[in-house]
Amino acid sequence: MNKPERAAAQRLPPSSLKVGFLTARWSSVNNGEVWTEAGVARIVNLLAERYSELHLAMAVSHDKLALHDHPVRLPRGEFHRLPWLPSVVGGLRKGWAVSQVVRALEQRCDVVLVQLPFAAVQALWPVRRPRVYHLCADIVQIVDTSPYYQGRLKYPARGLARAIDFVEARLCARSDARIVANGADLFARFGGANKGAELVSATLLERDVQSVPRRRAAGAFRLLFVGYLRHEKGFGTLLEACRQLPERPGGWELAIVGAPHSDDRGVTDDLRQGLKSLEGKVKVIFEGFKPFGPALFQCYADADVLLLPSLSEGTPRVLIEARAFECPVVASRVGGIPSSVTDGVDGLLVPPGDAKALAGAITRLENSPPLRATLVTQGLARARRHTVEAMVGTMAGEIEKAAATR
Repeated sequence: MNKPERAAAQRLPPSSLKVGFLTARWSSVNNGEVWTEAGVARIVNLLAERYSELHLAMAVSHDKLALHDHPVRLPRGEFHRLPWLPSVVGGLRKGWAVSQVVRALEQRCDVVLVQLPFAAVQALWPVRRPRVYHLCADIVQIVDTSPYYQGRLKYPARGLARAIDFVEARLCARSDARIVANGADLFARFGGANKGAELVSATLLERDVQSVPRRRAAGAFRLLFVGYLRHEKGFGTLLEACRQLPERPGGWELAIVGAPHSDDRGVTDDLRQGLKSLEGKVKVIFEGFKPFGPALFQCYADADVLLLPSLSEGTPRVLIEARAFECPVVASRVGGIPSSVTDGVDGLLVPPGDAKALAGAITRLENSPPLRATLVTQGLARARRHTVEAMVGTMAGEIEKAAATR
């Protein structure tokens, strides 16, 4: 853990609790060190400094992935290796093996923090310790909006998603369970004010905010996308909106920053073909993967707007990251996004799948310097309120409330 992370953790009072952290996110092991993505590693590291022991359970990928660029520190605790869980179906097949890891984790802990959805949800059913469930996304919404679960797969996939959702809801309803949910919609569905708290996902520490200044000179109006290259991110809407943009002096640019997901299903190839169709209309900059840190921060600082036309979401961390570097955001009004963006105050919201509305929001922002100034100022203030320190503080409060039910 670096010095700023340690200082942040020390602002929270220490606790004698032993806490487990169970997640379906993947990790890599390199020279005996566990690495994962920044959003998970920074939460784990702050929690590890707060509690007497922190035990982490994650699957390990076969190769070190590019996005696994942050080490996990467990000064007092253990790493528990989950079986490889590439999919929900794979999780169902490995339920017994996963349940053994969950049982070992609970034997060592007073409270377990579980991120949902979880690929082997049946392994969560035997509950031996109080739990805090971190609801990251809506599995029903993801499956319902996906083009991959159509035809013969449509009804089995949706039925499975609803079965998983049902089990998760029953787990969250237990008297010894607390929840933290990404956004108001998930929070309302799985709990309420007496069961936990809603939050906005964070990856930035307080010291990261405005740590990189803009370097790109004025000229073309730069649109930016940052995230996994996945269908639910709304690339079809993004491309069609770009085709509808009017001509402007200096032109338009579209920068794409992201890595293919492990379950790519041709999304990357389809996106590249779609981007070719913008030739002569919009200059395309395909940045590929950028490690979390100054290189990624510079992409935000040099952009004029971040676009996130998602079809399903929790509370995307990129919306906070962009505004921390004075880049205004335009996003879909879907999932937990309205919990992170207030339309017309610190960002703009459009209906999901509506390319005309997305193009209109872009031109509105480009044509109105006063609107842009308001979104930048208020967006920066929002980013300062939703750091990793704030997120971990909310989680810690629910962990301690769950522990009190023992």
